[in-house]
Amino acid sequence: MFMLPTIRSSGLRSIWPAALARPYSRVPPTHPTHSRSAVRRAAASGSRAVRGLAIATVVAGTALGAAAAFVPAEPGATVGTRIDTVVRGAVRSACTFAVTASIMADYKWLYWRHGATLGVDSDEYRALRSRVHLRSAESLLWLCRNHGGIYNKAAQHVGSLVKMVPKEYTDTLAVLQDRAPFHDYAEVCRVFQRELGGLPTDFFHSFDETPLAAASLAQVHHAVTLDGRECAVKVQYEDVVRNFAIDLVCMATLTDLVGAVFPEFQLGWIVGEFEANLVQEFDFRVEAHNADATRRRFAHREAHGDFHIPRIFWDLTSQRIMTMEYIHGTRITDVGELARQGFDLPALQHTLIDVFSEMVFVHGIVHCDPHPGNMLVRWDPDRPKGEVTQLVLLDHGLYRTLDPATAFRQTYCDLWVGILTGDDDLLQSVGQRLGPGAAKYWSLFPLMFAGFVRSNSPDAKNQMVLGDSITPEHRTTIRASMRDEHQLTLEAAMDFLEGLPRDMLLVMRTINLVSGVHRAIGGANLPKFRQHAWYAVMGRHRPMRGWVAWLLEALEILAPMARDTEAGSVVVSSHGVTAWVREWLTVWWRVYVVVGAAHVWRDVAAWWA
Repeated sequence: MFMLPTIRSSGLRSIWPAALARPYSRVPPTHPTHSRSAVRRAAASGSRAVRGLAIATVVAGTALGAAAAFVPAEPGATVGTRIDTVVRGAVRSACTFAVTASIMADYKWLYWRHGATLGVDSDEYRALRSRVHLRSAESLLWLCRNHGGIYNKAAQHVGSLVKMVPKEYTDTLAVLQDRAPFHDYAEVCRVFQRELGGLPTDFFHSFDETPLAAASLAQVHHAVTLDGRECAVKVQYEDVVRNFAIDLVCMATLTDLVGAVFPEFQLGWIVGEFEANLVQEFDFRVEAHNADATRRRFAHREAHGDFHIPRIFWDLTSQRIMTMEYIHGTRITDVGELARQGFDLPALQHTLIDVFSEMVFVHGIVHCDPHPGNMLVRWDPDRPKGEVTQLVLLDHGLYRTLDPATAFRQTYCDLWVGILTGDDDLLQSVGQRLGPGAAKYWSLFPLMFAGFVRSNSPDAKNQMVLGDSITPEHRTTIRASMRDEHQLTLEAAMDFLEGLPRDMLLVMRTINLVSGVHRAIGGANLPKFRQHAWYAVMGRHRPMRGWVAWLLEALEILAPMARDTEAGSVVVSSHGVTAWVREWLTVWWRVYVVVGAAHVWRDVAAWWA
């Protein structure tokens, strides 16, 4: 779980909408401090500013769209295609800027109208702000559904940030995770003709014209090959690449505009990261190679039957078409259906955390889009039905290899070992490696990553123990600590996030997504942290060598520790088996014995009281 600390009344978990709803000053008023005439003058001034902002953004959007469209993303574009791209680009850009201006104006109007009279920390103001959140989220949903493409991708990212943005946004935008609008079959045929030189019926015995699911960049059809293999065919939308350059220009300009209107909110760097990651997903051959490589790294789990990657049909795969093994499964968050079919949910929870912990802590090669729509559950087909619950991972278009030059994987392992053992020296060292912001706020790592706060309270009932959920009483204490002791302002938080290595931001998002799925299927924090502990220690001491490597390879559950898969290089560990055993026993004592005893003691104390 990744948890960001709370800042003032709204906190980092609602960081950007909260920023929009606040004035430029760092310390907003919390009580009525202005006369009615002053409020009316501010509102009138705000109304004029809003109208001017709306007109300027629409004009700028139209101009930018038309200008960007003169750089076609597709080689060999015809005059008709160029004209169509210009018109579409101007319309898309104008709509995007208009919706963004309306959202910014809504938040500013909320403050100008009610911030001074109600106080931004009042319950009434929070209720009004919740309505603005919902209106803004619905506007974004409309925009993304109409534009599709990378707008859907961006909205899916926002919708996946549970506990980091307001619930109104995550609930509203979650419908885009795997329910994007379908494209018609005629477009599918055109893509097939360009990519494979024929219609779908030339390559498949049967091909369903209605898609099974639609995502931001492509949609999936059920089919049967000429030799009788059941498969899923992923077909990229033909306008995705064409609109890519225009949409990125819009997004970059909008982030600059938001930063100018709301100086506390500088997020221009995110667009560069978004662009770099998205380019990988345009070529489905990259996704196919990622799937094959992941299957090889997890061969030991495939042998156990609890994890599976669909196989690729390379003879029917190209840059914009990918054909893979069809999976009959149940969506991982459909808990009622999973229970009805009798799947082993505790085993599924364990497999989910095992797989992604091994990716991050051991392999250093991470699947970056693990939302619920990309995970299915079925019985292992190679064993009797009802014997082994199997997790199937889909959509391998976006992976991140953690930078070996900065030893980030090792740093992340150190981070979790420091959190789980309470080793402040190790956490301080990790902070120094992660940048100036992290070096300043290293003492907050247990809260940020494990939702755990050390308490000096003598009352056992009020003490937090690793694995606890944060109660309202804890939140009040944490907010006061953030404001008074750590002086963590919104600007400092933004600087902290921007100063982190890009690998950290991507791993944080991945772990947050996986933790959300884990909670949805009934998983608890403490077992998850114990699994993190195992893989963090494993990652700090891999790969082993000599007879130790041979022994670990023979014990299949430890196979990843005996091999090096990081950037294709062979790294000989300087740690011996003695150091590995000693460290694991230290972590085991802390996470299993000490924490377990603390939970028992607190429960006994509460019962006795």
